[in-house]
Amino acid sequence: MPSTSLNPNVGNGLTTSRRVPSWVIVLALALAYAAFQVYPRKAPPSPIPVIAPDAPASQWSGDTQPVLLEFWAAWCSNCRSMEPLMARLAQRLQGRIRVLRVDYDASPALRARFKVEALPTLALLSKGVVLGRRTGLAAEPELQAFVDAALQRAGESTSARSNCALGAGALGVFPICD
Repeated sequence: MPSTSLNPNVGNGLTTSRRVPSWVIVLALALAYAAFQVYPRKAPPSPIPVIAPDAPASQWSGDTQPVLLEFWAAWCSNCRSMEPLMARLAQRLQGRIRVLRVDYDASPALRARFKVEALPTLALLSKGVVLGRRTGLAAEPELQAFVDAALQRAGESTSARSNCALGAGALGVFPICD
């Protein structure tokens, strides 16, 4: 008598189920874990120096020459994407501007002082005054335009350091007043 089952695998020997031993599954998962190297990522070495959390303000305030601070974190994918752009920018601006990195997690005092809430954040300082600020991912031409525009404002902002009493942003710049 012919089979009335609608399943095409019935009666052709394909219905027998075999159970995979649990040690095989564990071994396969262990090999997959090792093959994909699922380990915490470390920040790649950078040509841009990182500011120590307890560094004095004279190191990053831009008293001798302008300083571009890059607030970043190892876990920030946008920060990692901007790494080669920032390295090229630092190389191109060498001698005109010092480019420094600030570790977002290790420097809560600097993070609070500059009111950094998103990453990556760039702040260009000269003589203790923030000339420009940019947050978020940017292409290389945008980074260069940001630096150029901020440096053009540097001539207008030389008196901002003595204008702390006027308040932040009163002259279009943001003085660092202690």
